[in-house]
Amino acid sequence: LRRRILASAGRERPARAPLWPVLRRVRSTGFVLAALGAAVVLLSVTSLGEYRALQTAHEEKAKLQEVATADRSWYMSAAGAEWTGSGGTLVARQDGSARVLFHDLKPVGEGAQYALWLVSAEGRWTRGATFKPDGQKLQTVEVTANVGAGAAIARCLVTVDEGTNARPPAQPVVMQWTAK
Repeated sequence: LRRRILASAGRERPARAPLWPVLRRVRSTGFVLAALGAAVVLLSVTSLGEYRALQTAHEEKAKLQEVATADRSWYMSAAGAEWTGSGGTLVARQDGSARVLFHDLKPVGEGAQYALWLVSAEGRWTRGATFKPDGQKLQTVEVTANVGAGAAIARCLVTVDEGTNARPPAQPVVMQWTAK
């Protein structure tokens, strides 16, 4: 009887697998999942960086296309060694709206900003825009003054405005264009 009871009990008892191989499988699966997760994050960051670079290139191309198709334009070049490499193109449309596409603007000091000036053939000075550099290679600035087809611009220039609102040349002239 004892033999039959023990034999019967042995058959019904579930076989237990050793615990270590199960833990090893869980650890290796966790490691694989963590590695896959890290790879996905790395690829996402790389793809995001490439996407942003492509987006920036597309935006720069659109800005340059606007200059190429402008109704009228004036290119302002650096006015001194300190500003070498900086420049900007004032672009006017038939409707009188205008903007400037600046390139390689240098940073200005705390409390300072750039001011765009438009000078008429009669010598009238008009502030066209006030702005700070945004740190991008190309920066577009909207001109608040009307630069329509009838506007005779004899000179356009950019100065550093340190809050005095003085007219150039009382301020450092950064870049300029003068009619010949």
